[in-house]
Amino acid sequence: MILQLYEDLLVADIEGTAYIDQHSVTDNLAKNTTRTFDLVNENVSSIHQTQLVSQELAKLAEQ
Repeated sequence: MILQLYEDLLVADIEGTAYIDQHSVTDNLAKNTTRTFDLVNENVSSIHQTQLVSQELAKLAEQ
């Protein structure tokens, strides 16, 4: 009886640890996904700015 109780507590502890680890991984994944999204948006903005500057330089070169 005591051995079974100990085994049950051990399993519950392992399951609790697994849940915490899984939550941590999920949280890190969400943060990394958000950061990736932000970096992509910054990159798109930089590309747009580069296109505008290139167009302006082309106009100046024609003058």
